[in-house]
Amino acid sequence: MTKEIKNLINYDEIITKAMKNALYDIFKKVEEEGNIGEHYFVISFWTKHKDVVLSKKIKNIYPEEMTIILQHQFNDLKTKEIGFEVELSFSGISEVIFIPYDSITSFSDPSVNFKLSFDEEDGDFFEDEEDFEEDAFFENEAEIGDGNNLIDFDLLLKNKK
Repeated sequence: MTKEIKNLINYDEIITKAMKNALYDIFKKVEEEGNIGEHYFVISFWTKHKDVVLSKKIKNIYPEEMTIILQHQFNDLKTKEIGFEVELSFSGISEVIFIPYDSITSFSDPSVNFKLSFDEEDGDFFEDEEDFEEDAFFENEAEIGDGNNLIDFDLLLKNKK
């Protein structure tokens, strides 16, 4: 007869918290020092997370998940305790977006073969579609494009094999 051991230490939660703290440290370093050398970041995140800030047009193009690349063309990176804010250009139109660490599904720096993956999708922090209201500071409703300017690195890596 085997004795069942009750798991009083939630290892997954502890490790996930540590990885999100690492994201904070990475973004803070880039905020303070600028992009370092050849490093660049590929970040996938849930656009349906209640604290993600994107224009309505971009949320309509990417209603579930989106991947961005922070390399040469980003501005005003601001690291916060719960996420980061950055200005990106979508088809020539600049937008400030906010990505909470809890919404990130993967983070990688392909220049050094580094990757973090997050598996959680907790329904408590996802907004209901009918509750979505566009934030007032997103006034530009110009054409955003079809999203073809984003690269799916997972697909790229699969095709490389």
